[in-house]
Amino acid sequence: MPPPEEFSPPLDPGIAEAVLILRAAGVETFESCEGGPGHSFPKPTIRFHGDCGAGYRALGVALSHALPVSKLRHTWSIEDKCPAGPDWELVFWKAAPMPGVPSSFLPIRHLKSSKLVGVFTGTFETGYSREICKSCHHINPVGFTVPDEVWELAVPSRLRDNVLCLGCFVRLADERLISWDKHIEFFPVSLLTHLKPPGTCPV
Repeated sequence: MPPPEEFSPPLDPGIAEAVLILRAAGVETFESCEGGPGHSFPKPTIRFHGDCGAGYRALGVALSHALPVSKLRHTWSIEDKCPAGPDWELVFWKAAPMPGVPSSFLPIRHLKSSKLVGVFTGTFETGYSREICKSCHHINPVGFTVPDEVWELAVPSRLRDNVLCLGCFVRLADERLISWDKHIEFFPVSLLTHLKPPGTCPV
């Protein structure tokens, strides 16, 4: 599986979840900001490239995930006295950090995977937590692993090199009448465990 996507500079925590959701859905983001004093934008904003339909597709993804969207814009910037663009912008009426995480908290543990499905390995990186299913584009809170032969029979080739949530994997396997229940192992990780630094004893 490809390593988790890295951002330089790191994503603002108040906009990170929205950026990851949009990128998992194929939205070509290139700038984001959680907004407010000391930031580049007054409100949380994500800018992205795309054709005339890209803005509406991104808006649909954002609304389906209950993100607090307030505006969709098609904008031109002025560069060397000439208009450049247009590019799309989604503006949000509030920043939306992960529940229970203060907006100043940056180093959050990533999930990595064994057999492409989000098995926790305990690495600690700057970024956001919990991988996003590439089929339904929802956050995947429960990692699992299955043998290669089960994965390849159940999952279409276009999705085999991506993260799938448990619900989407089960749906795909059942559609193909693949027996998966005797070969699966689960690795659930709570939000608290995500936030604990390495070496911290579980509660």
